Amino acid sequence: MMMRAIPPNQRCELGLWTLQQFIGLLNGLATIHRIPESNGCRSRTQCRHGDLRPANILVMKGSKAPCDHPASIASCRLQIASMAMAQLFQDESQYTVPSETGTYQGPECHLQTAIGPLYDIWSLGGLFLEMIIWWLEGPSGLESFADERIAPDPLLGERVQDDYFFTLYTEDERYAGAEVRSSVMSSIKRLEQDERLSPAFVILLSVIKSDMLVPIGSQRLGASELSRKLMHLLNGQGGDTADVQCSK
Repeated sequence: MMMRAIPPNQRCELGLWTLQQFIGLLNGLATIHRIPESNGCRSRTQCRHGDLRPANILVMKGSKAPCDHPASIASCRLQIASMAMAQLFQDESQYTVPSETGTYQGPECHLQTAIGPLYDIWSLGGLFLEMIIWWLEGPSGLESFADERIAPDPLLGERVQDDYFFTLYTEDERYAGAEVRSSVMSSIKRLEQDERLSPAFVILLSVIKSDMLVPIGSQRLGASELSRKLMHLLNGQGGDTADVQCSK
């Protein structure tokens, strides 16, 4: 979802909107991951969306004004769409079904490790980070962030480049593990030091870094836990999580 740059005098209001949308998306993802009970018995079946990326996040209009205009964004809502790549699982032994979401795919796709519901958390972490960059720096900030992530594949070299949020490392001519791409970590650090960013959003960046963009999938928090964390952050700030220095 590419939008126009936000005027400084509207950034405060849209900061609160941004956090509210993050909570809404996490609640939606938690619903996808959790299969409802059947005949009073809790289902063991789990679901993975498998394709979270900007094209699959719908902007639902809340007014007649277009949602790409900063003045009307606050009346719009973000919703997860497209279950075409969704997979159902009965147990963890079935987590190895491949899933790819291009730029937003997790390291699991290359490491032959479990690709379960927590795969979606990595993808959503990348989307959340991009939303914060857009909120603070506009479309030009997003373009710079994408350019900075471009890097060659460690096995295939310069002829194959990608813009993932992770970097693979190799051992014995195979992919052996992954780490968060250095340019991603640098961007997070830069944002954390930006004087326009409220304390609430500094904490939010820490959640993205520590609980979502985690190379080992099993170490990521689930959607419900993340939603509770962000709700606590929202309530702890008295609902004014977007109290940024808009004059900067």
